[in-house]
Parts: sequence; structure tokens; C-alpha cells
Amino acid sequence: MNKSGRVVVWILAFVAAVGVSFGILIGVGCMLGANACPFGDRQTTASSDGRTIWLAECAACHGMAGEGGRGPSLSKPRDGLDLAAMRNRIRRGSPGLMPRYKGKLTPEQIEAVATYAFSLRETA
Repeated sequence: MNKSGRVVVWILAFVAAVGVSFGILIGVGCMLGANACPFGDRQTTASSDGRTIWLAECAACHGMAGEGGRGPSLSKPRDGLDLAAMRNRIRRGSPGLMPRYKGKLTPEQIEAVATYAFSLRETA
């Protein structure tokens, strides 16, 4: 085998080793709950505190204080949702915009996060 052939083999071996290592890191992270798994559903949070659930599940899109970001602002709402409608939106999601939390959060957790999200409107 010539020198360029050996270089190609080493490059391919390196790429394969990096790929396997990356896969192992993702797998271990999923098992430990340290990252979102790219495969299968995961149980979200065990907390029943609305703020804790908000920070874990909603703040990435709606902002820490509901100011908006990738998702709409909840601190200055334009949608006219009341608490019951907000609870329903969390439960069912919004196709292509917001994930469905029914089955990922318990009804009590949905109630807690809806109440917390609605409180962000009242304080703004």
C-alpha cells in the first residue's frame, strides 16, 4: 500500500472512532437523563412546581419571564387565551409550533405550568 492509501485508511479510522465516541456519549447522556434523547420519548420533569416545569420545558422558546423568543411572548399576550385555553394549548400543543405535552406531563403538571404561565401575564 502506498503512502496516500495509508493516509486515507487512517482518516477513515479516525472518522469512525469519532462517530462511535459521539454515539456512546449521546447514549450515556440519555441513560443518565443529562440530555434530550434523539430517539424515543422521555419523561420530562418529576416536579409539580409550575415554575420548575416552565424553566425545564417552556423557557427555551418563551423566555425566562415569558418575554418571547422563538415562541410568542406570554408577558404581553395578543392571543386572548384565558387559563382554560392556555391549559388546553399546553395539553394539545400547536401543530408545527409548540409540542404536545399530553402524555409527557401529568394533568397536575399541566395545571401547574398553565397557572404559572398565566401569572406571567398578570405581572407584566
